[in-house]
Amino acid sequence: ILSFGADLTLSGVGQVYAQDSGDLIRILGTAAGLDEGTGQLLELSDVDQAGGTLTVDTSAGGVGFGTTLTNAQLVAPAPDPAGLVALPGAVTLLNGLRMNAVTFDVDAQLGRLDGSDYVYSDGGLTVNATLQLAAGQSRDAWLYLNGAQTVGGTGRIEMSSANTADGAPDNRVIADGTLAEPELFTFDAGLTLAGAGWLYARDGGDRIAVLGTLEGAGGGTLRVDDLDNAGATVTVDASAGAVQLGDYAGNAVIAAAAGQTGALSFLNGVTLDGITLGIDAGFGAPDSSQYVYVEN
Repeated sequence: ILSFGADLTLSGVGQVYAQDSGDLIRILGTAAGLDEGTGQLLELSDVDQAGGTLTVDTSAGGVGFGTTLTNAQLVAPAPDPAGLVALPGAVTLLNGLRMNAVTFDVDAQLGRLDGSDYVYSDGGLTVNATLQLAAGQSRDAWLYLNGAQTVGGTGRIEMSSANTADGAPDNRVIADGTLAEPELFTFDAGLTLAGAGWLYARDGGDRIAVLGTLEGAGGGTLRVDDLDNAGATVTVDASAGAVQLGDYAGNAVIAAAAGQTGALSFLNGVTLDGITLGIDAGFGAPDSSQYVYVEN
């Protein structure tokens, strides 16, 4: 492990990484982007913080993470002595990044105009800021959750259409089971999933519990499949965009967010199993038949 001390700042553009497989980088101080108008990143790879914090300052340039990011809490710089707080941009999650037990106390993003981004999470993820997926036109921005885990925090996972011309980005959060038996993926009560994209379980029989809020935003469509809340409540706000349930939705109390004005939609073929509705809902299409199946 190559460690950079707590009083040290890594600044500028370029790459910091471990040359040999299995070697790691630990940054106890600050990583600060400084691109001088070039738009380039300070790219950090093979980072393992052993559960400690890593201060990230993107106020003067971007900072990106690649290859692996493990046991880390990313935080913003402290206020300066004058009481001013830096207003950093989002940390960039580079294509192929594999995260394990990472906490975001700063905004982060994946997705771009000129390529697709696939990022992987093992061992749980905590989002206390905004984690944005923003696929470009005909590109992908996919976040894989590998194996049963909990996504916690008090922030937002926001799937944005900002990088597309047609407003229909391919943003996905994919619960990707690793076992033969069914697995459960949980999004905690303090978390909001919002925007234009698709949340689903990749393997048949795996299920997703959403204990926080599903929020339509930006006029896009947020689709959620394979929902099973084990009787718990999920809150829906469809005021600024559509929220749809598909494939299977079970054992959930679906409540309306305070003041919300929209309606929940059911996709063709969805099975509703033990659902209690506290929000207006409907299904149907002007040019095709639609079927919804109700059990229990």
